[in-house]
Amino acid sequence: MDDRQVNLTRFNLFFPEKRDFFLNDADLFEFGRIGGVGNAATSGSSNNNGRPFFSRRLGLNPSGTPVDLRYGGKVSGRVGRWNLGALAIRQDEFQTVEESTVLVGRVSANILEESSVGMIATNGDPNSNDDNTLVGVDFRYLNTRVPGGRVLEVDGWFQRSFTSGLDGQDGAFGLGIGMPNNSGIRGALYLKEVQANFNPALGFVSRSDVRDTTADIGYTRFTGGTFLQSIFSGVEVHNVGFLDGGLQSRVFLGRLLEVDTNSGERLSAHYSATTEVVGSPFTIYEDDSRTIVVPTGRYSFGEGQLSLQTGGQRDLSGELSYRWGDFYDGTRRNVGGRLSWRQSNAFALGLNYDWNRIDLPQGDFITRLVRLTTEVNFSSTVYWVNLIQYDNVSEVIGVNARLVVIPTAGQEALIVLNQSLQDEDRDNTFRSELTDINLKLSYTFRF
Repeated sequence: MDDRQVNLTRFNLFFPEKRDFFLNDADLFEFGRIGGVGNAATSGSSNNNGRPFFSRRLGLNPSGTPVDLRYGGKVSGRVGRWNLGALAIRQDEFQTVEESTVLVGRVSANILEESSVGMIATNGDPNSNDDNTLVGVDFRYLNTRVPGGRVLEVDGWFQRSFTSGLDGQDGAFGLGIGMPNNSGIRGALYLKEVQANFNPALGFVSRSDVRDTTADIGYTRFTGGTFLQSIFSGVEVHNVGFLDGGLQSRVFLGRLLEVDTNSGERLSAHYSATTEVVGSPFTIYEDDSRTIVVPTGRYSFGEGQLSLQTGGQRDLSGELSYRWGDFYDGTRRNVGGRLSWRQSNAFALGLNYDWNRIDLPQGDFITRLVRLTTEVNFSSTVYWVNLIQYDNVSEVIGVNARLVVIPTAGQEALIVLNQSLQDEDRDNTFRSELTDINLKLSYTFRF
C-alpha cells in the first residue's frame, strides 16, 4: 500500500515502489542517479522527472487500478566490475489495451577507482497499444580523495525514446557537478532537459518540454562542543522553464539555520520564496458541493517554516513542524507531526499527522492526513506489520496488514490483507469498497 499524499500542485505525484519483487536489486536498474540528486527546494516528482524505468508502470493502469501480471522474471546481480539487471513481464489486457510483454535491460561497469558508466534499454508500453523503445547511456565520476578532505561528483546522462506517432523532440539529458562535503562549504549545480515528445513508456515524466535547473550552496560548521554538534546555513534554488522560453516555476529556499545536537536533536528555520506561472486553470480541491480552481496567472508567495526533531535512537521520538505564509493568491498554514514509540524489540508504533488550512479568494478548505503503523515481532523469523491511513479529501480509510515468515535467509512467506473503506456520502459512515487477501511465497536462488 502506498503512503498516501495530498496533492496541492498541478503536477503528478511520485509514489515509490513498494512491491518486494521489484524492490529486490532495484539499485541495479537505477540510471543517472535520477531521483538521487536535487535539493530540498525540489519536489519528489520533479526530482524523479525523466526516469527511464519506473516499475510502478507495471501492474497498474494510469488511474492506479491494479492490472494482472500473468508471469515474469528477473535476472540481476554483480559479476566482477559488471552490474547487470534484466526484467521481462507479461501484463494482462485491460480496457482497450491489449496483453503485452515489456522488457528492461540495464548494464553498468565500475571504472577508474570510484566511477561507473552504463546503459539502459526498455521495450514495450504497458498502458497503450503503441510501440515504444528507449535507450540511454550514463556516466558517474566520483572522487572522495580531493585535497582538503573534499568529495567531487559529476553525473551525466542522455536518453532517447522511440514512439509510434511521435517524431522529433524525443530526447532528454542531464548534467551535474557537486561537492557534497560533510563539513565546510558544500555546493551543487544540476541541469536536466526533457523534450516535448520524450516518452519513456516504462518510466516517469511529470513535466515535459522543460529545462530544469537546481543549484545550492551551504556551509556546515562542527562546533566540537559537548551539546552542539553542528550548525548549517545554505541557499537552494529550483528553476523550471520552457525550452522555447518562459518560466514555469521557481523556488528559492533559504535554509536559514539548522542546528544539530550530539544527542540527535535538530532545530531548523527555513524560508521559501515561490513563483508559479499557471498556464491553464487547475483544480486544487474538490468535494461533493464545490470545486476550487486556481486560475491562470503569475503567482509569487513566501512561506516560513520552523521544525523540531528529536533523536531517532530514543524509545520515544518525534518531529513537529509549523509552516505559514502566502499561497498562490491566498494563505496557507500547515502543521506536521510524527511520533515514534519503540516499546521493546517486540513492539513499535508510529503516528504521522499532516494538517493544511488553505484560504483562497475562490474558497477555503482544510486537508488532514493521518498514518498509523505498528510492528509486532513474535520472534526473529515471524513478524506482523500494519499500516492504517486516512485523508479527508478522498474520505478513504486504507488498511494494509502483513504477516511475514522468514524461516531462513532467501525464503519468505507473506499473508497480506488490504482493506479499503470509504465515506462516499461524507456522513461519517464508512463502507467497505475493497477487500483483498494474498499469499506470497518467495525463494531466492544464489549461484
